Amino acid sequence: MSRINLLRPDVAVFRCIHSLVSGCIKVFCVPVIFLLMVGITLYELQNVEQGIRNQSVKNLKTALDATYDVVVNNWSKNAFKNTSSWAADKILIESAQELLIAFENQKNLAEQPAQKNLQKFFLNHLQHHQITDFKLIAKNLMILASADLKDIAQSAVLSEENRKHLNGVFSGEKQLIKIEGSESTFQQRKPSFFVTVPVKDKNDDVIAAFALQISPLKQFNYIAYAERIGQSGEVYLFDKSGLLASESRFTDQLRVLGLIEQDEMSAFNFIVADPGGNLLSGYKRITPIEDWPMTKMLEQALNNGR
Repeated sequence: MSRINLLRPDVAVFRCIHSLVSGCIKVFCVPVIFLLMVGITLYELQNVEQGIRNQSVKNLKTALDATYDVVVNNWSKNAFKNTSSWAADKILIESAQELLIAFENQKNLAEQPAQKNLQKFFLNHLQHHQITDFKLIAKNLMILASADLKDIAQSAVLSEENRKHLNGVFSGEKQLIKIEGSESTFQQRKPSFFVTVPVKDKNDDVIAAFALQISPLKQFNYIAYAERIGQSGEVYLFDKSGLLASESRFTDQLRVLGLIEQDEMSAFNFIVADPGGNLLSGYKRITPIEDWPMTKMLEQALNNGR
């Protein structure tokens, strides 16, 4: 009976249809399943990649906030705090008053006892804080005292912008003054600032400006190194004009290309800008360096990443 059933036409048709359906499933379903698996994998990879990007942005934001906090709320505040403390010292105030009187009486400022007191004060207190120079400046810009004796009784040579900063000090403000290349009164070729604060008498009147020359390069380089991302990610500090505030590892190349002088550091001497081509590949810049536009990175950084 079973043999007769197997030979029935309807059974044969059924088996043919079953074979055909099974073949179709193998032909069509397997690729569909494969494509589905590929799609799911790509989707998950995109999610992982986006997660890595989001985490990288978060890490950069954290590093930025930490760097800003160290530079603004730590380094600069401490610099102003220490300088103001020294400017309020009795020895410095009395010496400033004596030197002002000596200047009015046309006496030799370098030979005054107050000058010797300030030189001793500088050696005993300031040099231990890695301060390279100090200047006591009268309101007429006359240098009453300085660690560099040749500057005493000389008029301070300052740019117009820094004159405004110094006038702000005489009005009772605290100023961080960056020395420009034309300001020959002060040391050059070294990244340095003068932390400048008012010197006040017992009546709280400003009688002079007290300026300490400091080089933040060591601290800024340490900050940039400490905040780097990953093993190869580099961090640079720069101001709103694009002026580097930490040293670049490409300083030697910048010197070879003539972008900085041979005896200059890249920090505080090189502005991040776009020359319009690859200088290392022989591209010849057409426009002067001062006319180069900002790089995309700098623009985004100054616009909070937008």
